[in-house]
Formats: sequence, structure tokens, C-alpha cells
Amino acid sequence: MKAWFVRQPTSPMTRALTGVRKFVASHDPGYEPRWENSTLLAGEAGQTVGELKASHGRPLIVFGSGRLVGWLMQDRLIDELVLMIHPLVLGEGFRFFDAAPALAKLELSNQVATDTGVAILTYSCASARGS
Repeated sequence: MKAWFVRQPTSPMTRALTGVRKFVASHDPGYEPRWENSTLLAGEAGQTVGELKASHGRPLIVFGSGRLVGWLMQDRLIDELVLMIHPLVLGEGFRFFDAAPALAKLELSNQVATDTGVAILTYSCASARGS
């Protein structure tokens, strides 16, 4: 996401994302987010996101970090997953759920198929805190 506003400056998605507050998790404590309205989260991601989730009062959305999602699933901080499955097989790549817990019960709560064959699947995470 860090380069989205550089690669897609006229996209409606860029305009929407630029205007909202963004929280950035990074392994590099010296990282300085360049996108306006961005705040670097300090400390260990699970603890920091857990505190943010409890105090922020609005939904938090993760873009573009499967590893972070896996770590947050381990800490039971993910309430819902929205997966977009494209009709394309690459043969290799990053395994999205490598960092996730060995067992994560998901419940399908919505499904949409687009005209281009993309399946958009929404799952509730039964193992989230408070579920």
C-alpha cells in the first residue's frame, strides 16, 4: 500500500485512501510513512493493534500484508476476512495463511461473483476475541 498513491495518483481508490487515517505496522522502527494521514504503530504489532482495536472505535482494515493478517489471526484480532479470488493460477507464490494459527474456524457470511469471474468471499472468524 505504501506506493499505491505514487503508482495510481488519479485512481478513485487513491483519493479515498488518502483522505482516511492510516495506521502502518513495520519491522523498521525508523520507517517514516510518506502518505498523508499515516501513523506508524510503535511496538509489537499484535499488542499495538489489539490496543488500537479496543480504543479506535471504528473498523480497522488491513491492505496488502498477508503476514500481518496471519500474525493478527494468531492473536485472535481478526473479526472478518474478505478474500478476492481471481480466476488465475500462477503456480507459485506467497502462502497467505503461513503465519495463521493451526486451526482457524471461519464462517462464510457473504459471497459475490463478479462478471469477470472474481469470487469475493466474506468470512467471520469464530476464533476472534469476543466471538
